[in-house]
Amino acid sequence: MRKTEEEIKRSYAKRRTWINVVWLLNFTLLPLLGVLYLLFRETEVLSKVIMVSLGAYCAFAIFVMWVIWRCPSCHMVFSRYVFDPKECPYCGVRLR
Repeated sequence: MRKTEEEIKRSYAKRRTWINVVWLLNFTLLPLLGVLYLLFRETEVLSKVIMVSLGAYCAFAIFVMWVIWRCPSCHMVFSRYVFDPKECPYCGVRLR
């Protein structure tokens, strides 16, 4: 069953929200974790917690980039260089 144009646009809007969350965390959480690690690298427990948090975030970001950041119509993965396409580069469906 093919999705309607409205369903595709709604699905793309949700996917774009997730990718925006990842980019926001890239510019806030990653520098914060880096600074915290530099400050607390002597403390064994805190440095491990920071590294586990960093690993968990990286797994989340990879999940979003490869599983969620796809065309809602043809399910092809968008290039990491395409931030907010107006149409899918593979199937040509309008996304917004």
